[in-house]
Amino acid sequence: MARLAPRRDLQPGRALRHQLHAGADPARLAARRPQGHAATQAEIVACHPKQGIVAVGYADGLVLLVRVDDGAEVLARKPAGAPITALAWNATGSMLAIAAEDGQAGVIDLG
Repeated sequence: MARLAPRRDLQPGRALRHQLHAGADPARLAARRPQGHAATQAEIVACHPKQGIVAVGYADGLVLLVRVDDGAEVLARKPAGAPITALAWNATGSMLAIAAEDGQAGVIDLG
């Protein structure tokens, strides 16, 4: 099977379930940051209920979806200043709820 190359230009909700697939250890992802970004602490992680994907929320408001097996990343939310305080997938993994310390919140439909 061919391995997908990491891509940074993908938009959430656009066939994401076909771009990301199962893999390795999610614990190592909490300390990762995308290339070109200053070091910021990961505040919270949420594992996808069916695939090897982890949503990682950072202290600067950034949220990344990271494929566990190869570290490919999809930007789910640009840094917005306030730390991410909650991340939750629905049971099928088609939606991700995000909340920040300043009260901003939203749901990303990935289906």
